[in-house]
Amino acid sequence: MSSKVKPWEWSEFGVSNIDKTQLTNYYYKMLLNRVINMFTWKGLPDTIDEQVMNFWLFVTGRVVFTEFNGKLYALNGNYGGYPNEYYLPTEFIVANPILGNKTVKLDVDGVAMFNSDTDKYPTQTMTGGLYPILTLTSNMLADCVVTISSALKNGRVQTAFLCKDDTVRIAGEKVLKQLYNGNPAVMIDDTILNCITPIKMADNTSVATVLQQTVETYQFWLANFYNSIGVNANFNMKRERLNTAEVNINDSALFVNVVNMLNNRQQALEKINKMFGTNITVEISEEWKDLTEEEPTEEEPTEEEPTEEEEKDNEKNDNVE
Repeated sequence: MSSKVKPWEWSEFGVSNIDKTQLTNYYYKMLLNRVINMFTWKGLPDTIDEQVMNFWLFVTGRVVFTEFNGKLYALNGNYGGYPNEYYLPTEFIVANPILGNKTVKLDVDGVAMFNSDTDKYPTQTMTGGLYPILTLTSNMLADCVVTISSALKNGRVQTAFLCKDDTVRIAGEKVLKQLYNGNPAVMIDDTILNCITPIKMADNTSVATVLQQTVETYQFWLANFYNSIGVNANFNMKRERLNTAEVNINDSALFVNVVNMLNNRQQALEKINKMFGTNITVEISEEWKDLTEEEPTEEEPTEEEPTEEEEKDNEKNDNVE
């Protein structure tokens, strides 16, 4: 029997039962929403849904542009046919319940668009694009949240008490309740006191260390995801200020990644516009343009070291003075 995922239990204060599977799904959708509008398209026909096309490109790494009944569509499917001399696919199989089935001959009656260069090579799965980094990051973020929740709960239990019987337990609970209610002092029988053994459950230092390390891990994976898709989100493991050279290296890596995805879309559009007589264009959305525009940097003037002759002249002038 397959185990069913338990739904989140809601109380008046919010979620009381944190399930890792649902957390993973939440982070997967959240991260996908961050990248779904990375590119802006113009000139798309009404038969192509921009959001759906972006979804397939980021999740599967590919779509095929082809016509059904004289109308252009961007559809998902899988590779087929014999590969060419570079082991790249030559056909794309579309099985659409509304439009029908079609074997598209690439660059003949259809054009394949890829998310990045690595998505051009066929795999045994339907996943590609950003799906690997999306699933990895969502799993790691969910693990961090579950760990933080457990650490916070464990940190609340500072001390447990070992009681001899229920009579002692009830008396001890009354004492603790009076203290929690703000009573400055309580009276307790020494016989009951001798029957209670305190056990230290949590070390504040260890709990704080776990929380700090988990928060840093959470920030690392989030920054790693953003860097992978082209967002400048530095995470400094040194816990120090980054110097200019380190920041510039990171910016260059992000620049290459964004341009790679843009180039694959533009290269496919050149074939699509020529084959189907369209005028479709794509560019980086306004929120991402700063990543692809390199600002000129002003070099600080440096003082040249004096030559040997200049040093001798300086020494002579000093002696004269």
